Amino acid sequence: MCVGNETFEMIYYLLTFFLIGMSPSDSIDDLCLSANEKSLFEQINFVRNESGLSDVSLSRNLTIVAKLHAADLQENKPYDEKLCNPHSWSDQGVWKACCYRPDHSNAECMWKKPAEITDYEGDGYEIVAFWMSGEDLSQEISHDTALRMWLDSPGHSNVILNKMSFAEVEWNAVGIAITGNYASVWFGVEKDDAPPPRICSD
Repeated sequence: MCVGNETFEMIYYLLTFFLIGMSPSDSIDDLCLSANEKSLFEQINFVRNESGLSDVSLSRNLTIVAKLHAADLQENKPYDEKLCNPHSWSDQGVWKACCYRPDHSNAECMWKKPAEITDYEGDGYEIVAFWMSGEDLSQEISHDTALRMWLDSPGHSNVILNKMSFAEVEWNAVGIAITGNYASVWFGVEKDDAPPPRICSD
């Protein structure tokens, strides 16, 4: 799903899993959230609280997935205008390539990725925002921009605020990543027992 206007050229709603070449026993010792990512995490819980919903706990494993997917989207752009939407993953890493079709007929190629590449045992549901101002690809998308884009899109806001088809779902884990022009957030029902990522030092 894509929404465009003068400032925001593309926005995509993804239900997704991402496969990385990391065994469940591996870890990323320096995994951390930037100030931008931390603010996005806090704002997501703030808007949930305003709607009477509880906080979602920060997940180490889903953050790994989010960061790898955002980096793959930024660096390799594994999607096109017709056949593969931004649910897709490139063949430029140690993960299974995936062309996610717009009709969602092969959703499994993403949904099971967190369990394949991390210790997270459940399914994952992703929302992704893409932003650029004109031809400027150097400016990182801000947490405010990403969240506003999602809240302005019914499909995205339904995931964040547990509405419509997500009304009976209880999110117990969330992963956060912002890389360049992309923001990626992954929600999961199963709790993540791994210690949450730390906040990056300045």
